[in-house]
Amino acid sequence: MKRFSIRKSAEKDYTEAMLPQTRRQVFFDVLKLHWQSFLVYGFLLLLATLPMHMLSLNEIFITNDLQEAINVATEQEAQELAFQLTDVKNLYALLRVPCFVIIALVLSGFARVIRQYAWEENVVFSVDFISGVRNNGWQMVLLGLFVGVCYAISCIFYNLAQDGTEDIFSMAMMVPILVFAFIVVPTSAYAVPFISIYNNKFFHTLKCSFSIVFSSPFKTIIALICCLGIFALQFIPNLICMIVVRIVSSLLIPTITLGWFLFSFNQFDVFINAQQFPELVGKGLFVATEDEK
Repeated sequence: MKRFSIRKSAEKDYTEAMLPQTRRQVFFDVLKLHWQSFLVYGFLLLLATLPMHMLSLNEIFITNDLQEAINVATEQEAQELAFQLTDVKNLYALLRVPCFVIIALVLSGFARVIRQYAWEENVVFSVDFISGVRNNGWQMVLLGLFVGVCYAISCIFYNLAQDGTEDIFSMAMMVPILVFAFIVVPTSAYAVPFISIYNNKFFHTLKCSFSIVFSSPFKTIIALICCLGIFALQFIPNLICMIVVRIVSSLLIPTITLGWFLFSFNQFDVFINAQQFPELVGKGLFVATEDEK
């Protein structure tokens, strides 16, 4: 005897009015539909960031050993060890430069993938990733090199400031780290989605990205704090906590990137698309008609 099941019809037909009409809605819609893919992307980016994490942990072990030696050394030995400690920190700052380049190269593929999700378009990971690397890889490598060199310079000046006395010279040594945090990082953050959309030369990309930072500094900084705040937890002075935070934050990079892309697209609509590319304004959003509301 056959069994028949009764299917309950939907109370309301599915219409365009139910599709995401804001980029905040796009964010949650994409994660709801593709959370498994984003988890896989997180593991891939964890592999890409592994050299950076290994360098950081190795630096922690070496600097901790040197600091312990300084604490029990004589005054003359402590001074020599302090110089050695600074040299080690500077060396590791320079060694991170190629790590930034590797991450940037991988991000060049993911930037196109995330862009497609943010525009609510179909994604074929292998095709879109390879296309992103082919089209944007060179500029992203330059961006990674730019960020890495700026990071190394700011760290070296910061280490020199730590060794100096409390005078105007030591205060001046802190300027590069502030420039890196409040100018280089926001500009580079905008440059990533910018490269995935527009076809411009590298320095023009940096110029446009900086102009958006300058036009909307507080909004940009707040958005970056929301996106990157989890990375600050890795500075908690506990080894297990550092490792866990680094793993979790790396797994969340695709989700964080999606959020940042959607925020950046809103900024691009205001400062670029409205005047130059009106066809990109609100791309990926669905505006319901009066009959569908």
